Amino acid sequence: MGAAPPAGYDRKTFEKSTTDKAKIIEELNKSWEYAQKTIQGMANSDFAKLLPKLGPDANEGDVIYILVADAHEHLGQIIAYARVNAIVPPWTAAAAAAAAAKKTQQPQK
Repeated sequence: MGAAPPAGYDRKTFEKSTTDKAKIIEELNKSWEYAQKTIQGMANSDFAKLLPKLGPDANEGDVIYILVADAHEHLGQIIAYARVNAIVPPWTAAAAAAAAAKKTQQPQK
């Protein structure tokens, strides 16, 4: 989208730059923050700018759509992985706790 890559990012070496879990999590968080900052810095008119590299009618808004759809797909994969490994996602645990608390607060019939 024409945004400059973050300082220190080298696309040629990044993929194999680490296998350290903490560093990978840090890089994922930095990537998410960078994407959010870049999108929030766009004017409405930027979303309509053409990006011929992606196709004759592709625009920057299409890139944002792809980014959101891809993130949603990965969330689904993470949820499936958690379920297979009997890991309860934090939002599920919170919802279950809230439901249990509500149930104990209701008068018995």
